[in-house]
Amino acid sequence: MNSYDEIDLTNANLKKIVKFGLEVFSNNTIEKVSTNVIVKKAGISRGLLYYYFKDKEDLFNFLIYFSFKKSVIDIYEDIDFKNSDILKRLNNIFLKRLDLINEYPYILSFTREYVYETMENIKNQKYEHYRDEMYNLNIDKTLFINESDINNSIKISKWTFAGILEEYVLFTESDKKNINQTKEELNSYYLSLRRSFYKNNEGNNEKRKMVK
Repeated sequence: MNSYDEIDLTNANLKKIVKFGLEVFSNNTIEKVSTNVIVKKAGISRGLLYYYFKDKEDLFNFLIYFSFKKSVIDIYEDIDFKNSDILKRLNNIFLKRLDLINEYPYILSFTREYVYETMENIKNQKYEHYRDEMYNLNIDKTLFINESDINNSIKISKWTFAGILEEYVLFTESDKKNINQTKEELNSYYLSLRRSFYKNNEGNNEKRKMVK
C-alpha cells in the first residue's frame, strides 16, 4: 500500500494545498518552488501545510501520487470492463478527466512537466497494469471495420480526445472555456470516431441513443 493511501483526499484544506501546489510546481522547477507561495495562494497557515507534509519534497511526492491516482486509478476502478466497446470507454475516461481538470486546472500541466518522476512512481508502485488494462482489457475487436488496424485506431482516438483536453486547458488559463461546450465537443468527436472505425454506421446508432 502507498504511504499516502490513508490521507483523506476529500478534506477541503488538503484540496486547496493540492490545487495550488499543482499550479506552483507546474510553473517552477522543484528548486524554485516556495511553500510560502502555495500557502498564500491556498489561504491557509504554514502550520497546516506542514501538518500534512513534512517538507517541500514530501508535498511534491504526494502530488505525483495524487495526479496518477485521480487521473488513472480512480477512473480505472469506475470502468465497467464487461462493456467491451473501447471507443465508449475512451469517451467516458476523457469526460472524467475533463471534470478532474476543471477541479484541478494544472493537473495535466504538472503530469507533463514531471513525466519522468511520474513514470518512476508507476514502476516503483507497480501501477503499470492500470493503464494497460484501461485501454486493452476486454475489447470487442469485431466492432472495427479493419481488425488489423485496431491499435492505430485506438491511438488516433486517444490523441483526438487528449487534444480536446489540451485545448480546454489553454482556455482555462486565459478565457475559461465552458466545460459543457467541451463535453459536447468530446461527444461529437466520439460519434465521428465511431463512424470512422466501426462497422454498421455505429456513430448514427449512438447519436439516436443520446437524443432519446
